[in-house]
Amino acid sequence: MQDMPKECRAMMETMPQACMDAMQQMMQGQKGGGDAPASAGAEVAVPQTPDEIRAYLDQLDAKLMAGSISESVYERLYAKWEARLKELGG
Repeated sequence: MQDMPKECRAMMETMPQACMDAMQQMMQGQKGGGDAPASAGAEVAVPQTPDEIRAYLDQLDAKLMAGSISESVYERLYAKWEARLKELGG
């Protein structure tokens, strides 16, 4: 984590542990360290609660910073889930 910009380190240090775990699993899968092939992950968890949506938005931030998604994809997904969060009163 020392190679990261200061702003990224600060965000990572305040990130909930569940988000950190999910990011680590995602990164291991990208490096081929996962036990199952990527196509075996057919069970994609769709955020349902305000807390799950907030965690997903945090994950989107991390994916953008890691370069695994483009800014246009980030903006589209962030807007979609931010609107859903507002619908749920979060």
